[in-house]
Amino acid sequence: LALLSGLVLSAAFTWWWEPHRSFFASKWIEGAIFDNTGPVLPASLLFLTAAGITIGVLLRRTLPAMVVTFFFMIAAGVVWEEIRLRLGSPRMVTYPLDGELPARLHDSYEVDRWLGNAKGDLFGWGSCAEATEQAQDACIKEKGIVNH
Repeated sequence: LALLSGLVLSAAFTWWWEPHRSFFASKWIEGAIFDNTGPVLPASLLFLTAAGITIGVLLRRTLPAMVVTFFFMIAAGVVWEEIRLRLGSPRMVTYPLDGELPARLHDSYEVDRWLGNAKGDLFGWGSCAEATEQAQDACIKEKGIVNH
């Protein structure tokens, strides 16, 4: 029953979300959208149901089993938050300092942004955040920054 209801809810949410994803401020990999689309919702419902049944069988008391299952569900959610962002393989993309982000990357999840020089040294995104444009240009020239 948990698997069937999870499949139906996940399919409905995915069908509704797909054409409207540009209206959401959050990316697909962040939180609620990822957790409710595709196989994640049915899998998590099946896992938590099996965990609840197992805890109930081991404790053999209804109220303590419900309390332990509740805290287990919270702990599983915290662990899942950490695992979810590590599911993908990060890629490093370089493009010219004056150029735009390549179009194929607009739907990508950006983990971090750096500036680089021709030798391959990396500088933090705000390394040359100066008060005036002239000071910013001088910092970029001094460090030899040529790309994002």
